Amino acid sequence: MKKKLMIGLLVVSMLIGTGVQALADPLTTAQQQDLDNRKNQISAAEQKYAELQNKADELNIEIQKLVLAVQENESNISSVNKDIEALNVQIEDNKKEFEKKEELFKTRIKFLYENGGQANYITVLFSANSIGDFISKAQAIGKILSLDKQILEELDEKKKEYDVSVARLDTKKTELENLNSVNKSKLSDLNQKKDEQLVYIQKAKEEYAKLSSDLITTERNLYKPFENIINNTSISINDLNNSISALNSLKSTVTNSDVKNEINNLLTKANTSINKKKAEIEASKQTNTQTSPTNNQTQKPSNNTSTNPSNNAPVSASASKILEIAYSKLGADYVWGATGPDVFDCSGFTQYVYRQAGIYISRTTYTQINDGVAVSYSNLQPGDLVLTSAGHIGIYVGNGQMIHAPQTGDVVKVSKIWSFYAARRIL
Repeated sequence: MKKKLMIGLLVVSMLIGTGVQALADPLTTAQQQDLDNRKNQISAAEQKYAELQNKADELNIEIQKLVLAVQENESNISSVNKDIEALNVQIEDNKKEFEKKEELFKTRIKFLYENGGQANYITVLFSANSIGDFISKAQAIGKILSLDKQILEELDEKKKEYDVSVARLDTKKTELENLNSVNKSKLSDLNQKKDEQLVYIQKAKEEYAKLSSDLITTERNLYKPFENIINNTSISINDLNNSISALNSLKSTVTNSDVKNEINNLLTKANTSINKKKAEIEASKQTNTQTSPTNNQTQKPSNNTSTNPSNNAPVSASASKILEIAYSKLGADYVWGATGPDVFDCSGFTQYVYRQAGIYISRTTYTQINDGVAVSYSNLQPGDLVLTSAGHIGIYVGNGQMIHAPQTGDVVKVSKIWSFYAARRIL
């Protein structure tokens, strides 16, 4: 932009040396010095804005990492809660089984007590009628004693399972509490980073507002000499043509849309004046021809028209679709981690726009920087992804501008590319 501004001033100074400036108010040394001072101030403000915006982008990198960590913790907490629910069911089942075994054992003990305990087994054995009967009764008693032992072992096993489940539950609860604690800490860090970012963004906005105001003033000063010429009704067609050429060159150097419109209005007025003067000349010739025969001379019409040259490559159909979707979200609020359809962060906005056009790109700035193929600044085309830093991304719209979701407190908008870090072509 600074280079373009200097080119524009050079064009003006060259024309000042021609016949055009003879009809315009000359720049005094003081005026030229003031203009140079404004240029230097704009350059310094632009540099300061770029620095502040880059600091905000650096914070965005840290914030995005914290957001991802918080989201991971929330997923882990959800998983732990499911484990706790499953353990509660398991503990309840173990408790019921334990109580069932315990009740069975109590019934068995009560039976033994009421029937003489193990001494009764000896009576049963001595009541045998034969060796075979003795062996049969001994085997039966052995099975009963074995069953008692099995019941005790199962009861002990269920008690251990119950204790293990309770211990696991306590561990999971502790894990959940730790995750919640980490989550709260990270959220606190996130909010602190947000506050820090807002300070940088506010400074950047103030610097940018000053930059815009100074830039508009400077750019208007560039066309003022030619405005005086065009407003002069006695000016010649040649001087008007020179002014048109100068304004067309100047228009390609200015950046403010209002100033461009003002120059276009001057160009329209200059062409209207030329056509009017030519009509007057032609009418005068017709009058002279009728009063005194002369050799007719045909004057060729002027080819000077208001043009707006552009070095931008034509917008492809797919890029046009991308820009149409992107512009439909102008004014949407910026929200960390948001991916649309009504709120976005920077990479969420770019992913949403491409997804709506039927094209998949990855989610974060860190991964989108690897999507597609690399593009240099000089080869940027509308629809390309453009990064001002490793932490901020938008979509190139042409004329050194991009549409993007800037930061907290701001909305989706079109901005000048204040700093070029990288670009990727997806289409």
